[in-house]
Amino acid sequence: MGTPLEYLHPEHAPRWQEELAAADVPDMLRKLVKRRTSPNGWFGIKAHWDHLEFGRQRGLYDVLRFDRFIRIERRDRLAQAVSLAMARQTRAWLSMQEQKSDPQYSERDISRALATLDKQSESWDQWEAAHGVEALHVYYEDLVADPLKVVNGILGEFGLDRMDALPHVPTRKQASSINAEWKWRYLRPSARAKRRLKRMVKKVIGRA
Repeated sequence: MGTPLEYLHPEHAPRWQEELAAADVPDMLRKLVKRRTSPNGWFGIKAHWDHLEFGRQRGLYDVLRFDRFIRIERRDRLAQAVSLAMARQTRAWLSMQEQKSDPQYSERDISRALATLDKQSESWDQWEAAHGVEALHVYYEDLVADPLKVVNGILGEFGLDRMDALPHVPTRKQASSINAEWKWRYLRPSARAKRRLKRMVKKVIGRA
């Protein structure tokens, strides 16, 4: 399905430009389309919201007109925020990458990650509505539980042959017991705050 990598990542695009001897991002994309389009005619890009914005500012829409969109989200956004906060600290975005530092729990970092994810999700919602896009929604939890079923569902939506088995995937799940601990620690003060609020409400009602 077109080797969809993060070609529009602000930190990766310069390397793609250099490797392809491209004059700018539009030229890079034209050359990528020639090299990375599958025999069935599909070319794909993996993009987070900031990647799309980066590409848009550099002439993305002058080169490509996307026909279909697959939007991958996570139902447990707090767990995603914990992973994002951890990756920002360690600079290890994939299991194959070496951690630059040991992760240290930070309620502020998790809150910032949550705010980032909420903002990005809202931006995608607004962009889809403005452009009349009906994306195929895929949830991380479903993909982890049964990857072959989810992949075949996507292939079916694109009119492509289904697979009997998945090829080897070099990456692996990064989450560990540390992720669960951070999530629990983050929720604990919120639970205390809710209990305090309930006690205050009872006192106010009692006085009234």
